[in-house]
Amino acid sequence: MLRDDALKGKTIVVTGGGSGLGKAMTKYFLELGANVAITSRNLEKLENTAKELEAETGELVCHYSATFVITTKWKICWKQR
Repeated sequence: MLRDDALKGKTIVVTGGGSGLGKAMTKYFLELGANVAITSRNLEKLENTAKELEAETGELVCHYSATFVITTKWKICWKQR
């Protein structure tokens, strides 16, 4: 197992973070000190998961609809090139 601050200062994006393995990984990354953003196709599930993990860990969980990320954030990124 890793020490509690092993991921402090690191940022991790978890796809499929609204449930299952992605949700479990997100919780573990938060416990290790990482900043975490989760994405999912199901925005309602994503929002509920973010609230739940924030309540359990006391850490902020950024969450974005996968559709929003693909259509908005990535387009902005490519325009900057």
